[in-house]
Amino acid sequence: PAPAMQLLPQVLSRFHDQHPQVTLRIVDGQYPFFLPALRDGSLDFVVGPRPPEGLSAEFHSEVLFTNPNTVLCRLGHPLAGAKRVRDLADVEWVLPSMNRRPSMAISDLFRAQGLGEPKCRISSETLSITQALVAESDMMTVLPLGAYLAGALRPDITNISLDDPLKPYEICIITRAGVPLSPAAQVLADVFRRTPARFV
Repeated sequence: PAPAMQLLPQVLSRFHDQHPQVTLRIVDGQYPFFLPALRDGSLDFVVGPRPPEGLSAEFHSEVLFTNPNTVLCRLGHPLAGAKRVRDLADVEWVLPSMNRRPSMAISDLFRAQGLGEPKCRISSETLSITQALVAESDMMTVLPLGAYLAGALRPDITNISLDDPLKPYEICIITRAGVPLSPAAQVLADVFRRTPARFV
């Protein structure tokens, strides 16, 4: 997931300093794939948010850091200088599924301000499509701040610093409960734990 992008370069460098001969397999995707793969041992662990519906007892989660969300729009957007969410009440949004953390964050903020639900007629689970739609229109989106600060997004997209804070969410290491990690996976998990996330 996008929040892990910010950590990966540091984590992989530190890991390979200790284990230069180990080959790693990194998979990006959504929870409908991750949890079955974690269950059957195809993946050693997952780094990402807990699913909104929670985790069953077969999984264990450990918080790594709290991840802020941010509103994103194209460069030159007429509302790029907005400071209050009320200024965005009439914006069209492109968002991931409404049970995903960024979508929940903007939806919760709209409702808290008495604005109802954000106007979202397009749901996108693909980062490249979301960015293209935002960059070529007046639509906005909400994504993890870490992805923006890490330079993982298009250069023609910028963030909006609202005075109304979007609810952050926790990024975790998720493993199978009661199943020890392999020695290499344990080292990698420990490197994730020791690598701080910076959102400045």
